[in-house]
Amino acid sequence: MSDRARMTNAPWAVVIGDDHGAQAPPAQYCSLHGRRTLFQESLQRALRIAPASQIMVTAAEACRFHWEPALWFIRPEHRFISGEPGMSWLTTAAAILAIAHKAPDSVVTLLPGGCFVSHEAILSEAVNRAISLLPLVPESVISLGMLDLDGGVDEDYLIPHKDERKFLQPLLGIARRPTPWIAHHLRAEGALVASRVVCSYARTLAAHVSWVWPGLASTLLEHLQASAPQRHDGGVRMKVPKGLPKAILRTRQWYPPALPQRALRVTACGWSGLRTARAVARVDAFLDPAAADLPMSRERSGSAILEQHLSP
Repeated sequence: MSDRARMTNAPWAVVIGDDHGAQAPPAQYCSLHGRRTLFQESLQRALRIAPASQIMVTAAEACRFHWEPALWFIRPEHRFISGEPGMSWLTTAAAILAIAHKAPDSVVTLLPGGCFVSHEAILSEAVNRAISLLPLVPESVISLGMLDLDGGVDEDYLIPHKDERKFLQPLLGIARRPTPWIAHHLRAEGALVASRVVCSYARTLAAHVSWVWPGLASTLLEHLQASAPQRHDGGVRMKVPKGLPKAILRTRQWYPPALPQRALRVTACGWSGLRTARAVARVDAFLDPAAADLPMSRERSGSAILEQHLSP
């Protein structure tokens, strides 16, 4: 089997590790109760989806000390490094275009670089199911929506069609961090917590890049080719192309992409984006119920470090 045929048949994964803003150090490089860091957990999820040779990672240059040791198995040309905050959409777009250039018909799974999952087997099964269902989905994009026993804390929500109660639902829109009472209402109406895990084809996601900014795809590909001689420094350094407004760039998100898609319902996965101190406290209580109401202790120090980098 040729290398191109192997790339087309095998899935790809992109771990998005530079969407943390200006936190120093970002929460994803912390651990909970002696576990691996959240970033390392995300890399392990990627390895359950794709071979190591087909994993892309985005990371921030300012956090090289934290992520570089964990990426020993990732090729330098598969590391897309942002030089300043607010470039995550651009680095992710570059990773997607690099995949589409090699294997446009391959399946790509976007994974957040810092989240908590209590039942990894359920998440892995859901991703595999989403990949198997992609050929049946007209939109060619599936986002995983979480439906746990209790509602998500400080999360985004996927809003499915009100008349659809199937496990694979067309989406009407996305609610970004609604207030608790609105979130409760959304859950009652069938909304799902947005896991930020997206499965699609490389060609579909690449077309989305071209739709957002016509001409950007060719500009990024030219930049990737020109950066080839500089990959000895541990990755492909990304710069904002001329004429691309940084203010608008910071508002772009890949979670989930702003294009037609469906949501796959995933039950009892125990997912949390850990985007606020309140969300961290909820996960901390889940991991160690006995220490939830105690003063700060050695056992809780990992989550304490994580909380101090997040706003309430």
